[in-house]
Amino acid sequence: FDLVHPEDRTLVISEFTRMITEHIPLTVEYRYLIKDGSYIWLESKGKPICNKDFHSAIVASREITKRKDAEYALKKNEYNHRIILEHSNDLICLVDPEGNYLYASLSYKDVLGIDPQTLLGTNSLNCIHIEDHALVTDYINRIAASENPLPLVYRKMHASGQPILLEGKGMPMHSDQGDLEGIVFISRDITEKKK
Repeated sequence: FDLVHPEDRTLVISEFTRMITEHIPLTVEYRYLIKDGSYIWLESKGKPICNKDFHSAIVASREITKRKDAEYALKKNEYNHRIILEHSNDLICLVDPEGNYLYASLSYKDVLGIDPQTLLGTNSLNCIHIEDHALVTDYINRIAASENPLPLVYRKMHASGQPILLEGKGMPMHSDQGDLEGIVFISRDITEKKK
């Protein structure tokens, strides 16, 4: 345990002890000191062996440093994207193939006076001006069919009941198998520009 990173040592000792005392197999990930003085990540799987005289365990470990580095890079990338999304003045949303909100950016509060959390799971047409429903539905269908339509000018309703003129563009999101998982929309208030 002396070679386990000081920040991980308590966890490793407690999990090892729990494995022995509770007689359950466990898996733990931790940093481990190597010869050159640096740390690598290990994933250790332990299985307790008990007989009447003593308790022991078989532990198999494998290095997972590259996986942990990739996970860290992914988290950092996700964090950076979230910062950009949360500080954009554009309306950014992700809807499923049926048009239900999966994500709505914080800018919905500033532009439309709507808390984006209240939109999750609701249909995106609920926010769109009734006269633009057919236009938006047709646009969504064209994106779902992998067409690349021009930006769409349409109206969403502000919480006050006033229509806000927007220009938006949608992009399909496909699974690895090519199935449509959702559509990302980025829209900008062009009310003043139109005036």
